[in-house]
Amino acid sequence: MNILDALNWRYAVKKFSDKKVTNENLKELLEATRLSASGYGLQPYKIIVIESVELRGKLLPYSFGQDKVAESSHLIIFAAHTDIGDCTVDRYIKKHAQVIGKSIEQLNNFSNT
Repeated sequence: MNILDALNWRYAVKKFSDKKVTNENLKELLEATRLSASGYGLQPYKIIVIESVELRGKLLPYSFGQDKVAESSHLIIFAAHTDIGDCTVDRYIKKHAQVIGKSIEQLNNFSNT
């Protein structure tokens, strides 16, 4: 199957099965998300996983009544940062320099692009 065929084959889920996503599958999904491309690797979002049936029920009114929020085994929320600027990039460069053992000056080109 080529990429366009794969993208054209989709449908809206009407109802989820009663099966719960396994911890192993959830971890794999979250790791794939962590490794996915994002501009400069900034990953300008937080991922929140909600398993609590009670909490998902409380969120139902905020989901335009989409019952899948309450009926799914897990609710995965992408909380996007809405104010990304120089401060975000500087914080990322500082952390990246620390992780790879380089000085911030050696990574100046990151912020100049």
